[in-house]
Amino acid sequence: MPNAKLTFTPRLSLDSDERVSMIVDTEIPRGDEWTKVVTDENTGKHWMAAGASCGSPACFCDAIIICEVSDEMMDEITYSA
Repeated sequence: MPNAKLTFTPRLSLDSDERVSMIVDTEIPRGDEWTKVVTDENTGKHWMAAGASCGSPACFCDAIIICEVSDEMMDEITYSA
């Protein structure tokens, strides 16, 4: 069964409160450290995202964008979910 499309709203960086909104077709982990490439279904752009602390010690219920990933880099990236 295909993944449901989800609205994903990570912060732009660790130091930012600004968020971006994208539609993704993948599961987004919560509660643990993670790094994953996500594709915004609205724009087709790929982004490296990671779990981030919400401010509570050892909590990773939030997410941040690390960088944009080019199409050429997609085949070379490994990530954990």
